[in-house]
Amino acid sequence: MVPWTGVQLLIQVAGAIVLARSVARKVPSVWVVRVGGALTVPLVVVSLVFGPPKSAPTSTMATAPAAGPDVLLVTVDTLRADHIGEHTPAIRQLASEGVQYRRALASSPWTLPSMASMLTGHTSLTHQAGRPLSAISPNVRTPLLADMPVLAEDFAAAGYRTGAIVSNVFLSADYGIARGFQTYENPLFTRAMAGNFKENVVARAMLRVMPPTMFGDPRAEAMVDTALSWWSDSTSQAPRFLWLHLVDPHAPWKADPAKLELQSLLEELGGHPEPNPDGTLIGEQFGAVHEVRSGKAWLQPWDRTRLKDMYRGQVAYTDTALGRLFDAMRSQERPVTVVFTADHGEEFWDHGGFEHGHDFYTELTRVPMIFWGHGVAEGGNVDEPVGLIDVAPTLLSLAGLPPREVEGVALAGVRGEEEKDLPPRFSENNLYDLPAVLVEDG
Repeated sequence: MVPWTGVQLLIQVAGAIVLARSVARKVPSVWVVRVGGALTVPLVVVSLVFGPPKSAPTSTMATAPAAGPDVLLVTVDTLRADHIGEHTPAIRQLASEGVQYRRALASSPWTLPSMASMLTGHTSLTHQAGRPLSAISPNVRTPLLADMPVLAEDFAAAGYRTGAIVSNVFLSADYGIARGFQTYENPLFTRAMAGNFKENVVARAMLRVMPPTMFGDPRAEAMVDTALSWWSDSTSQAPRFLWLHLVDPHAPWKADPAKLELQSLLEELGGHPEPNPDGTLIGEQFGAVHEVRSGKAWLQPWDRTRLKDMYRGQVAYTDTALGRLFDAMRSQERPVTVVFTADHGEEFWDHGGFEHGHDFYTELTRVPMIFWGHGVAEGGNVDEPVGLIDVAPTLLSLAGLPPREVEGVALAGVRGEEEKDLPPRFSENNLYDLPAVLVEDG
């Protein structure tokens, strides 16, 4: 083993300082890389001297509060529509009390372009979020077009108090989707950042004595607690628009999704898995999705079954947390409209593939979509194909706000009316593999 030089030690210490300061100041993860070489010194200096950029833009709320209902938009990351069942009683109850769309199409098989479509009412061909910027890294992507209006801006302009509590590194404010939100929280920023320091010896020593919650808590139960706290703020009489995005069904998958410990913190970015004594790869946690996708790790049938069980358990865990949130909406006196959906699904070798972002089969692009509450019919099911791009115009209609010109439509089925002349729906802009597009028409 090569002994450390004084310069290397200083770099390691500097990296640990960046880690500590970043945690305290909630530096977005895009500012942090693995600290261990001379090329990272400029980043260390910039971060220490100038500090982080703002995590979200500040928007101005209209002086006169709107008279419309509260609006709650809930999205769950990586949730397959066919995994709503006996282990998701809270979601099933919401569907039975509202209107469920059984053929809702994600705008993309990965998060950024799909959520941008939901918030703008446009396809990714129009809003341009998530286009590749690098021929080497699939994770370097374009932001939302600067002049593209988003749903939160409509609500803020109408006098709503707007907030977003999200968990996904692709839902960074740097991608433009935070516009219009007066508050924008993403606990995965600091957790992803801490993972980048897992090979820094000094930082690892610090991580062992810091409580894991110090780096943000993206678990569904904590996210729902944060959402309910934001919702109950009594300092404003304005109606509320809140977007809550939960990431629990996403990798890394855990045997106990409620656990938040050091090992989870350091392994969230995956890495090469070590075999168990019995030859299996799946232990209490597994996040090496890229190792599996590249063929460096091979999951035997028993490992695949274990992984599917973990996913199902994390979906059930998310449902339990959502039950508290939905019950709170039912108990409030002020009218409220709730939308529940997902950004995309997940493939567990249904068609030979694994994870998401690579293809457009139903397990990847069919998402749950449920409307409930003020202005919504009770107990309806709609089988016509719709898309996430229909969420924004439908919410504006239910809130009584002026429509704007978008590619999505205000769905009539939410009011118990017949859906007529729906246009084709598109899913495209995949993260991996060759570019492709899915068109669903009738």
